Amino acid sequence: MKKSICLLISMIMILSMGSVCMAAEGDIVYGNADGVIIDRSEDDVYPVADEKIITDGHARVDWGKGELHVSDPLFGKPSAYAETYTYSGTAYCIYAQAGMIDDESNSYLTEVTKVNWASSTTSATLLSPTKKCEFIGCHGIQDTSSSKWQETSTYHRVK
Repeated sequence: MKKSICLLISMIMILSMGSVCMAAEGDIVYGNADGVIIDRSEDDVYPVADEKIITDGHARVDWGKGELHVSDPLFGKPSAYAETYTYSGTAYCIYAQAGMIDDESNSYLTEVTKVNWASSTTSATLLSPTKKCEFIGCHGIQDTSSSKWQETSTYHRVK
């Protein structure tokens, strides 16, 4: 189940990079539907729920890390954002995107936060409309010398 969700979100993310995102068949929502995308304040606590090294699976060097930060308050609904960063230096391009599937099987995606010549980037924050949900983070780094991409995804289920 986890791999199929990550694959679905990754495929959607790859198809949406560099294009205008549009809702597909009414079950995937891009943007701020019903207040799903929220602002974070500096006082908000979002512990790291999952983290993965970003690698292409073949190179001996890992360029950075992707983290999924999740806030799951006792009274309230969970929220999350994705963060991507390099271990050192800047990347030619770096991106982060967060996705969510709520308890009613509705899917939500933030826009891809993609920046050039940076060492980190953070996605928008998703607030679940339900107490139970699944969050997915998509992360990628493009090398400055080879222009090759290294990518990974992160996942956390709120029960």
